[in-house]
Amino acid sequence: MRTELACIGTGTPVPGAPRSTSWRRLVYTLRDPLIEKVITTSQERIRRDAHTAGVDERTFEIQVRLHIPSIPDAELRSHTAGEVYEMVRSIALTQSAEIRQGLEDAELYANTSLLIKQYTAKKSLALESLDGDRLPLRFGAVKPSVGHLYQRRLHYLRAARSDTHLQYGIYLPGGTYPITYAAFSACDRPYIADSLIAEALRCPIEECLVLTRMYGLPGIPTNLISLTLKHAIRALRRSAEYRLLLTAFNPMLGFTGAAFQASGFYPFAVAPVAYHYTHRGNFVTRRGRRSTSRHATGTPPNVLTVRGIDRSMQKNVIDSVNVISISMEDHAFKTKVDGKLPGRDSAFLDQLFQYRIRLERAWSDQTIHPSYLSVTDRGPRSRGQCGVSSVWLARELRKKHHADATYCYGDLVFTDARHRPVLHHCWIEIGSEDDPSRHVIDITCDQAEALDAPVLYQRHDELVRQGLDYRARTRLTLDELPEDRVWRRFLALSDAVDSDVDMITTN
Repeated sequence: MRTELACIGTGTPVPGAPRSTSWRRLVYTLRDPLIEKVITTSQERIRRDAHTAGVDERTFEIQVRLHIPSIPDAELRSHTAGEVYEMVRSIALTQSAEIRQGLEDAELYANTSLLIKQYTAKKSLALESLDGDRLPLRFGAVKPSVGHLYQRRLHYLRAARSDTHLQYGIYLPGGTYPITYAAFSACDRPYIADSLIAEALRCPIEECLVLTRMYGLPGIPTNLISLTLKHAIRALRRSAEYRLLLTAFNPMLGFTGAAFQASGFYPFAVAPVAYHYTHRGNFVTRRGRRSTSRHATGTPPNVLTVRGIDRSMQKNVIDSVNVISISMEDHAFKTKVDGKLPGRDSAFLDQLFQYRIRLERAWSDQTIHPSYLSVTDRGPRSRGQCGVSSVWLARELRKKHHADATYCYGDLVFTDARHRPVLHHCWIEIGSEDDPSRHVIDITCDQAEALDAPVLYQRHDELVRQGLDYRARTRLTLDELPEDRVWRRFLALSDAVDSDVDMITTN
């Protein structure tokens, strides 16, 4: 399961993949022969097992492909294709059955019962059947809570991206869930910046956006995915905040990237893929690999693609981009952008106070910690809202400043015994836990009777000298937070914050 392409150094052109190489040829050079043999010889079993799990054959096949690398290479080569299929069949059935459970909700709220005929998607945002019936479609934003369901329960990776900050989809009439879904995050991988932005396009990483999840409900017209991308790119162009859109697809999993090709994306690199698995054999993404037991190596790489959002940048893409290979070393170690927060100047402090105002408007019984729901005298409005507010702020700082904030749960203690401590409190910190000069940002510090301002932003050692000691019992990164109990309440908060902003729609 090893490919020559995965071992080439960064910036090295891929053999057999110059600009004249067809998209199809590049894709098929990155397929794994052993996996293709397993899939080919197991087609009938895949069909039967997909029916058992209640999903389409392609959904089940992806889970088979995704979990084959969990088998050690030597063991793979000592078994027949049929035996390899049996090794991953149970986990593929389990994963697919869980996807089916999520689909029951999504199809109901997306109103897919309207799709009783064979439709073709039209550029005018409508579906048209062979007998002339038309269904109008709507393109618009997707609520964070709905997006979480699509990422965690429907997408083949079955993992939520904590840094998602733009989500779009296409809706049927009356649907509250989309039939197509696209999620976007800020670009935070330096190996991408080094291989593309710095060397070819000279685009600041702050102006680069990554399409991290793309999904369509089963049975929708095939060209709806590319239509979704078209309208998403149009919305991004209107915002004028980003100039480059990046995404990746995995040929080893059977993806061809056809929708990306139809939407004007161009390959610019092949990059190693990290396959991590839990003790039970479930695949987990590299961002969520904290509890994994093993990982696979030597698998074929992903294809990284790029598209200019504005016409000028798209011309630069067409003129400048060549397919190179990202080294295993760069992929493993160049994984974090060194983002830095502004100093404690008035502009940034004003921004923090504006964040607090936005959050206050979104606080509700759905976002408060459950232990405060039955309390008659809750005190300041921020009490019980510190957890969700800290998560929201950590994500916002990742988006705006590429800053990696740590979510902290613990106590705020005062050296002056006359001041009551704030127990079971949440805040965020920027910097290493063992660095006394790390920054503390507490966006609900008015829970403390001794503090007047609603927002605090100061170095930890300075606070200690002033008699304030933030003592964390638990520290979580943003990528670890989707598995924490606070996340569901955070989604309710994020839904409410987003409702303050007009939805971007086109008709």
